[in-house]
Amino acid sequence: MPMRIPTILLAAVLTAASTSLRAQSKSEMQASIAKLTAQNDSLSKQLTALGEKNVKYAKLIDTLSVMTGVHVDDLDTVKTVMQLRAAANTANVDSLTRLNARAARLQLDLDSVNTAYARLQEDCGAARAAVASGTAGTATVSKSDQLMKLNSMLEQGLITKEEFLKLKDELMKK
Repeated sequence: MPMRIPTILLAAVLTAASTSLRAQSKSEMQASIAKLTAQNDSLSKQLTALGEKNVKYAKLIDTLSVMTGVHVDDLDTVKTVMQLRAAANTANVDSLTRLNARAARLQLDLDSVNTAYARLQEDCGAARAAVASGTAGTATVSKSDQLMKLNSMLEQGLITKEEFLKLKDELMKK
């Protein structure tokens, strides 16, 4: 039986070694499972965070779509729309500046026309007064000059055709 003891001993040693290997292998597997579970949890958290960011991004895109009045799918499109609008606003401001300058020039022209019109009305009033008082026939102003002034006043609309004819008759009688 001496042979049996070493075999049993060998079997016992192998069984102990096998159990030790299984125990070591089992603890390594449990450690690997714990590590993979931790990584999975971390990735799940990252995925949840990215999902929340994606929702915020979608809300931002929707808000910008409403603000720009153009349906957009990404921030680059929003940026392009905003740049185009800024360029258009700048062009509008430049156009308004040019129009304001032109309006100022037209106002100056209108002021000078109003001033000239006021002078013509004064001249018309003076001519009417001179014709009515009979002093229009002085040597310094000829009848033809007075007729030319009356005709000019008629053409400018300062006097009516009836007034022109009446003043012309009065002038010719003198």
